[in-house]
Amino acid sequence: MRRSESARVLIDALPDAVMVHRDERLVYVNARLLDQLGYPSAELLLGRPLRDIIHPDDSDKVLRRLEQMRLTGKPVPVSEERFLRRNGEVVTLEVAKVPLIFDEEPAVVAIGRDVSERRHAEQRFRTAVESAPSGMVMSDESGEIVLVNRAIEAMFGYTAHELVGQPIEILVPTRVRSLHPELRAGFFAAPGVRAMGAGRELYGRHKDGSEIPVEIGLNPIQNSEGTFVLCSVVDVSERKRAESALAMADRMTAVGTLAAGVAHGINNPLAYVKGNLLFAQAEIGDLLDTERAARPGPATLGRLAEVRKALGEAEEGANRVRDLVTDLLTFSRHREEPRGTAQLTAVLESVLQMTANEIRHRARLAKSYEAVPAVVGEVSRLAHVFTNLIVNAAQSIPEGEAECNEIRVATWTDSEGWAIVEIRDTGCGIAPDLQARIFEPFFTTKPIGSGTGLGLSIAHGIVSALGGGIDFKSELGKGTAFRVRLPAWHGERGVAPAGACGHAGRMRLLLVDDDPLVLRAMRRQLEREHDVLAATSGQECLALLRHGEKFDAILCDLMMPVITGMQLYDAMAEEFPRDAERMVFVTGGAFTERAQQFLERVPNPRVAKPIDADALRTALAALTSTS
Repeated sequence: MRRSESARVLIDALPDAVMVHRDERLVYVNARLLDQLGYPSAELLLGRPLRDIIHPDDSDKVLRRLEQMRLTGKPVPVSEERFLRRNGEVVTLEVAKVPLIFDEEPAVVAIGRDVSERRHAEQRFRTAVESAPSGMVMSDESGEIVLVNRAIEAMFGYTAHELVGQPIEILVPTRVRSLHPELRAGFFAAPGVRAMGAGRELYGRHKDGSEIPVEIGLNPIQNSEGTFVLCSVVDVSERKRAESALAMADRMTAVGTLAAGVAHGINNPLAYVKGNLLFAQAEIGDLLDTERAARPGPATLGRLAEVRKALGEAEEGANRVRDLVTDLLTFSRHREEPRGTAQLTAVLESVLQMTANEIRHRARLAKSYEAVPAVVGEVSRLAHVFTNLIVNAAQSIPEGEAECNEIRVATWTDSEGWAIVEIRDTGCGIAPDLQARIFEPFFTTKPIGSGTGLGLSIAHGIVSALGGGIDFKSELGKGTAFRVRLPAWHGERGVAPAGACGHAGRMRLLLVDDDPLVLRAMRRQLEREHDVLAATSGQECLALLRHGEKFDAILCDLMMPVITGMQLYDAMAEEFPRDAERMVFVTGGAFTERAQQFLERVPNPRVAKPIDADALRTALAALTSTS
């Protein structure tokens, strides 16, 4: 090289640095090396020790490699070495070393390529990857992880140290892990930017074994070391939950509308079924009293008693249908108006009496009552909540193990003055994967035919409508604790204390309903206590009032053709304001938005079909007290 001018020109033109050293001293350098190290001429380097241009931290490594070459007589693998520029700056070269004869004596030629910019680019790449909001994991063609960012660490629960060097399949769910190598090979056979699993739901595997719903984007990265794949991983758990909640809200809106319509369709015929059953029971009772006085044979009395019993059973069936319809209506409404106050201890005692048979074969009952304030809410609806929770607690425990299990009912007042009711059992518990769905309407873990799946959903809706909350903790195999939190009643205006049901005495009533069967049944049910007149339309009602008829109260169906109960009220408010104030609205449950707004606007009482005698007495007594 020293003697041939053409060789010198050729070597000086190379893009790589070339140096020759013997006994660790420089004996030849090319123009590229002078440029990289910032020396204006070769004379400033020739003859100097190799250590003068090697970074101090790398000098021992370089000398070991040279010693290895002297011992083996063979080139050593390419490695990165840091060199010092004349001004003290550091430059990184990727260096290959080969033994050769130079000036007829053994020497070493080192050829170096500047990789500083590449290292800077790699550092910028790593910084970009590290700062990316989504997870980034890079692996080589064999599937070995070479790079992860903090988002991946947070997402999967591993540290970078635990992941780098591991197969990428460590992050793939076990159930599909065997399929992944084939998918990876397919990507490297035709690398390109693409979404993984397009059209399918993908999951990653957390360190704890749980699965995470993810979206994955694949990007090929090529460099001197080969082809890699950079995977962008986004945890879509929150989005899935939001989408699920939105879909559930849409479904519940549709189902709620359907439920309200079904309930209304059932309540109208149920009104005259139940009304006629009550009438028939009362008539049979009178006949029994009459027959006993006349001293008929025991066969006649037995037959009458059996008929009365059959009517009572039929009424019980009608009540169960009514309760189911009430549940559907509660489910279909956005909120429920509180109508009274309740003493929780009394409600719980009543519920425990009703559910005693369900409990006693399965568990011991323990009670721990601390003082709690009265709360806003209907006793019957709160009883529904606690009945559902207590029956569920009992049914989570197998029969015949009462001595080994316990259902504990406790009350106390929290630091904010709210009333707390806790129902705790030692039953089977709720599986973790089912706990998120426990309050979903129509979701049940019971066998088909054993429940509607509405119980907890309705209980949650009732408590939420009262401004309270209901939550639970459960451990599989150890039991469940439901906790209901209700705000205290502070005597809000318009809320009557529970039990304030009076009796209005005998009244002259007008019934307004477009269904003749409902009218006849209501008339039979009410005329034992009141004087009753019926009208089949709003027009007929107005005609009676214009004719001078006077009534103590007008029971009017809310939803009627031609003139609705709402329109009738507005017309009467203009022409007969006193009578408008004395209207009681009878509802079958189909509340349109306009109807809901109307009922919120007017102060008149309302009763639901089928009419409950106590509820009607309360409404009529309220009219009497306001008059």
